[in-house]
Amino acid sequence: MIFKVIYSFFLKCWNFPTLRVVRLFVYHFFGFRYIWSMIATPEIDEQLYVERFKKYNGLISFMRRKPSSFVFWFIGIYSTIYSLALGSHQITENRVMDTFVKLQTQIGFKPDQYSLRQIAGLSNTKTTSVPKFTQPVTIKDAILEIGRAHV
Repeated sequence: MIFKVIYSFFLKCWNFPTLRVVRLFVYHFFGFRYIWSMIATPEIDEQLYVERFKKYNGLISFMRRKPSSFVFWFIGIYSTIYSLALGSHQITENRVMDTFVKLQTQIGFKPDQYSLRQIAGLSNTKTTSVPKFTQPVTIKDAILEIGRAHV
């Protein structure tokens, strides 16, 4: 029942003239038109289709459309986001390890209470989680710096 009410409200809002202008603005100027053109490529001109059909002896009779390149774009963007998350993780991990090595050296020369307190604080330092390529949630956590205690 509630879903029918929400759906009817959505349809009324979707077809409202003022929102139609906003919808078209967002569709054209935020890149959704281009993304949709990558997913649903337009059909090839009939004359070009006949020429290709004759040229390749009917081997590409199924090629009435240009192949979609959305999968390649998606993989490229996902790989870039993964690389950024991995870089963020490496930077925070290196920062913690550099601090640990400095404290270790300092304690080796002159152990004091200040250095020992810093080690205790360093063990509670948070680093970003390790992103895994096959798990998008870990990539999101690494980018948003949802960390874990470094031990």
